[in-house]
Amino acid sequence: LEGSLVIGHTRYKIQGGDTLDFAQPILVNSGKCEIAVGHNGNIEDLQLIKDRLAKKGLGQLTPDYDSNYLAHVVAFAPGRSYIEKIQNGLRGVEGSYSLVIATGDGHLLGVRDPWANRPLSMVEQEGVWVIASETSAFQAIGATNRSKWHEFRPGEIVDISAQGAFRSK
Repeated sequence: LEGSLVIGHTRYKIQGGDTLDFAQPILVNSGKCEIAVGHNGNIEDLQLIKDRLAKKGLGQLTPDYDSNYLAHVVAFAPGRSYIEKIQNGLRGVEGSYSLVIATGDGHLLGVRDPWANRPLSMVEQEGVWVIASETSAFQAIGATNRSKWHEFRPGEIVDISAQGAFRSK
C-alpha cells in the first residue's frame, strides 16, 4: 500500500449484513468534506440521525445501518474544523462508539463517546500516529512503551495532521 494516511477496521457482526456493502471504512463525500470512517459500537437512537439527514435532503442510505448513518451525519455537519463538525454532528447521539476517521486532506481523527463505553487509544511511534480501539494494535507495530500510550477521555476528539495533534476540550 502507498500513502501517508491509512485506516483499517475489523468489524464485529453486530448490525448489518455479511456482504461487502457493510465493510468498513465507510467512504462519504459531502462535496465539502471527504472522509473514511471506521466505527466500533452501537447507536441507540438511529432515528435521530436519520431525521437530521432527511432535513439535509438525504433519505434512506444504503446500506441501512448505524455506521453508515453516523459517517454521513459527521460529513454533512456544519463546522469550521473537523472537531467542530464532529461535535455538531454527534450532538445528542446516544450510544457506545469509537470512531477513527481519515480525511481527504490528510487528517487522522479519533473520537470516543461521552460515556467512554468503547475503548480508544493512540500512540506516536517513530513519527507515525496510530489510533486504535484495541491496544494490541500498538504491540503489533512494536509500540510497547505503555507510558507513551494515550487513552482517550470520555467524549474526547483528537485531530492529527501535518500541523500537529489537537485535542478537543
